[in-house]
Amino acid sequence: MPMMPLAHWAVAISLCSASALSLAQNQTVYRCGAIYSDMPCPQSVTISSSDARTGSQKAQTDEATARTAKLADQMEKNRKTDEAAAQRMAQMQAQAQAVKAKVKASAPGKDHEPAHKQKEPTTFKAITNLPLKHPKKHVTPPPKGATPSPPRQELPSKP
Repeated sequence: MPMMPLAHWAVAISLCSASALSLAQNQTVYRCGAIYSDMPCPQSVTISSSDARTGSQKAQTDEATARTAKLADQMEKNRKTDEAAAQRMAQMQAQAQAVKAKVKASAPGKDHEPAHKQKEPTTFKAITNLPLKHPKKHVTPPPKGATPSPPRQELPSKP
């Protein structure tokens, strides 16, 4: 006998319970605290067990149940497809990592290469031998024994 999907079982169970409820409509139900029974107990309350729904309301409920079962089947198929795709992707990644490890292990002269090459710090030297923008004129010192000339004074400019 072929296995029925879980949603089909749910529909079958709901239809059986609906038919059982229709048979139980004429029975008296007693509520004893939080327990429901067909036998009265002390301080029990009688509960009406008749289904107040019309035929069209029951048909709508049955259609909704069938739609829900169909949706559950589709969701299960999608989940299984997604899980299979994820498993294939994981296997492919594991294979790729194994190939990388094998290639790295077989590479000659590449033992323990650092992941990041560190740069050496940059050093700067002061440049002192560049000419100035306005170099001073070289003045020859006066000969020994000569009297130094007085400094030049500039005349004020005329307005």
